[in-house]
Amino acid sequence: MLEWHNGNEFYNKIIEEKGHSYYEAFVKLDNYALRYALILQMIYASVDDGSKDEVGIRAVEGAILLVEYFMKETVKVHELVYKKDVRLRMSPKQREVYEILSSQFYIGQMYSKVAELGFSQDQLKKFVRITDYFEKIARGKYKKKFFELPAD
Repeated sequence: MLEWHNGNEFYNKIIEEKGHSYYEAFVKLDNYALRYALILQMIYASVDDGSKDEVGIRAVEGAILLVEYFMKETVKVHELVYKKDVRLRMSPKQREVYEILSSQFYIGQMYSKVAELGFSQDQLKKFVRITDYFEKIARGKYKKKFFELPAD
């Protein structure tokens, strides 16, 4: 377990992911590896003649496989969540503005609405130019790229 933890595999993956949304989840996984090894050892001890007093190689290898599986799944989930919903990449103020805009809007008609939130005309103009968030469909008319579908 120590070779895996201190070796290049686990520790370097943690360092590589620093700054990503799933970094915090990765940091906790080494603790989980120890717990998984104990759980697997108790399962092996109850099913066959495994030791209840010490953790075997089989349990440690199984725990490492579980942690590596959860690392991959964590990345998949975070990429689905953070890439699909562009609002998660916005600042809190941008999110507020994004929420009050209709799915399609004329920028000139939105100035007074966004001013109530402390967003200037220049800020709105810069904001609607972010192509991940909006699509320009005509002069002064924009469409949100992400919006909630009404509930049934």
